[in-house]
Amino acid sequence: MNNYHKFDFNIYSIVNNKHEFKPYKVLQWLDIPYIPIVTDDIGDGMNLEKIPKDLNGVCIASPKQFFSTKSGSWDMKGIQKSIDALSKNFKKVILFNDDYTAEWPQKIGNVYLLGLEMHTVSDRDSKDYRKYGLEIQNKYDNRDYIFNYVLCRTQMDNAMGADDVNEFMKLVKFSKNRIRNKAFTTLNRYPKSHRVGLVLRLMEYGLLDKGYVSLHSNKTDDLNKILISKSDSQKVFLKENPESIKQLKKITPIVLQNEKDVNGNFMGDDITAIPYSNMLDSYFSICCESHFHEDSQMIWTEKLSKVILGMHPFFVISQPYLLYHLKERGFETFSEVIDESYDNEINDTKRFEAVMKEIKRFFTENNQKDLHHIYYDVLYEKVRHNIQRHRDVVSEELRVIIKILKDEM
Repeated sequence: MNNYHKFDFNIYSIVNNKHEFKPYKVLQWLDIPYIPIVTDDIGDGMNLEKIPKDLNGVCIASPKQFFSTKSGSWDMKGIQKSIDALSKNFKKVILFNDDYTAEWPQKIGNVYLLGLEMHTVSDRDSKDYRKYGLEIQNKYDNRDYIFNYVLCRTQMDNAMGADDVNEFMKLVKFSKNRIRNKAFTTLNRYPKSHRVGLVLRLMEYGLLDKGYVSLHSNKTDDLNKILISKSDSQKVFLKENPESIKQLKKITPIVLQNEKDVNGNFMGDDITAIPYSNMLDSYFSICCESHFHEDSQMIWTEKLSKVILGMHPFFVISQPYLLYHLKERGFETFSEVIDESYDNEINDTKRFEAVMKEIKRFFTENNQKDLHHIYYDVLYEKVRHNIQRHRDVVSEELRVIIKILKDEM
């Protein structure tokens, strides 16, 4: 990114190598100089006396850096602690992270609490939700404070500038004379219920060998408990075949070759890298987003960004209306060849069954040559458009930071 502006005030950012979240990266992407505030620890162990006082300055940080190390919880207490620690020391504070803010994105005094979640009506089963579900783009509150950091991180950490995008598009185009080995890619790092359900169904359909499939659950995990969990993020919605669950336990964890080191050991989770080797050797992606059940918030993360930047058409297993939101942001979806009506289904079980039915139909009816034709002769211009649009959307997202620094919001 180019340097947008020079500012006549100091910009600070909290830096702690013990925490994986690095809010200062946004300033690096924007080529904006900043003063690092290096802290000894996070949460309860943070030395707040090291935070300077500059009532003309701006501080960028993450509420996650102020988590309670005792509870490890991500809630409004962590947000309030970051607000209390920083708001009195700076003219402005910009807070954001790579997860829900736990509150609606908003401005609290001199603190800009940015979030990547977009809020819709609260009751999915209400008449209002059914009436306005397809108009959610107009239902977001405090839209000015929405900032999707993970979308930016996926692109910027992979150096997907204009030159990189153009080079990758050339590589995909020049691969037209080669039939790819796999039909699809679906990478499932953390075993949530909808991801376990997907891999179970692919196994039952006889489609596992047709794709690059991963599921990083341990063999000792009780997959049945994952499927019937009552936690907020994994509500009960799947009742799978017990014999299938036993069979899946025998083959998990499913780790792809490029996820292993030279000794064949699992290298760990990499939430940033785009799996280009898998994308260039398959035609479609089945993207299991981070969230499936939440009814009052919509979120899309690096899971889908990787698919778009890998120039793949896709199915999404996610919250309802995600495809609708993508189209509102200028992206293309693939209704020419995929029945995308599953996106409009608000019942979790029915939505899952609908997308799985379409996945089964599509990859059963089409062989590799069919998929090659569909990709290059029918959908290529759409995936080409999407990778370029992603770059533009990232610029739009980062513009939020600039507007705050320039007193434009």
